[in-house]
Amino acid sequence: MTANLRVGGIVLPSARVKIISQEELHQDNENPLESPLPFIVRPSAMSTLEDQPPQAVQLEALTVMKTIKHCAARHPATATGFLVGMDNNGTLEVTNCFPFPIVDVPAEAQFEQQHFNSAAAAPRAKANAAYQAEMIRMQKEVGVDANNVGWYTSANLGDFVNSNFIENQYYYQKELNERTIALVHDISRSSQGALSMRAFRLSPQFMTAYKENKFTTEA
Repeated sequence: MTANLRVGGIVLPSARVKIISQEELHQDNENPLESPLPFIVRPSAMSTLEDQPPQAVQLEALTVMKTIKHCAARHPATATGFLVGMDNNGTLEVTNCFPFPIVDVPAEAQFEQQHFNSAAAAPRAKANAAYQAEMIRMQKEVGVDANNVGWYTSANLGDFVNSNFIENQYYYQKELNERTIALVHDISRSSQGALSMRAFRLSPQFMTAYKENKFTTEA
């Protein structure tokens, strides 16, 4: 099922939003990633934290615009940042996002693989854990109720499931919050006229297998 995507009162008719039933979410147990969570995009969000896993993701227009801008500015390099918001009765409401600090590298290393990996691994870096905590503290000081609800990353033509992505999401779900998500913005597919932004979580079965070292990236 598809629908128009509403961002801050502006309807984007070319955007496709997949509405997924609970049965569809659990059809493929072999896939380490749960199926993309359905999106609700609204201009405001305030709620209380619940103990239930998210069944849908609600994005504020501010989050959508900031994610798109950051990913486009960093392209073709990987862009990553963290998400803040609240959990409201099974709906994860993402109210804002912040990019991770850019790591300075020599000019000659600009297009080397390790440069991309440094950004891709940023979500689980110790320095960035402190950075996230400080940003959330400052948000609360100005009266904004915010919790760490996940992280975002850019992608190119659907290529994002790799060891860095899995390790980042495993870290978030294990160390920070079981309800956290990975928000993926595909720049190349979005440039074709349809906004591509999907949310993922690791399935409980995969979390257990990864913890017991029963998963490797080797074919």
